Amino acid sequence: MASIITTISLTPETKAIASQLPNFSGWIQGQLLLEASSWGQTSHTQPEEYRKGGLCNPLHKTLCLECWPQGRPLKVDWFGYCKKIELGYEGVAKPPIDPNSKIDKIHLTATKQIAENESQKTSLNITRNAGILKRVWHFLW
Repeated sequence: MASIITTISLTPETKAIASQLPNFSGWIQGQLLLEASSWGQTSHTQPEEYRKGGLCNPLHKTLCLECWPQGRPLKVDWFGYCKKIELGYEGVAKPPIDPNSKIDKIHLTATKQIAENESQKTSLNITRNAGILKRVWHFLW
């Protein structure tokens, strides 16, 4: 898949968050795919002939949100699923999602950071406003 380079604008707060992410570009791509999936606009990342039991490989660099909207399964679970498919088992259940899925971790980390920044901004504004009111009060009296 070809890469297209684009530019985005960040505020100082979002730049701080971006610098904490190990792969900002990959995170942005993942967030765009998640957003597209919430609109119902997803597509498979692999051709039909390479899928196992109709599912795209979740270990691939670009996660297929059509097959894995909640995140990736553990490698061992995926390999077990593939082995059962190759042996011809019928009705093999989709592997469970890894509770420590990287997508979820990155999303939660970024969300937590944004919430912390908003909290800090609010407390700074309250402190500044209190200082301004105090100075006006002293100026008047």
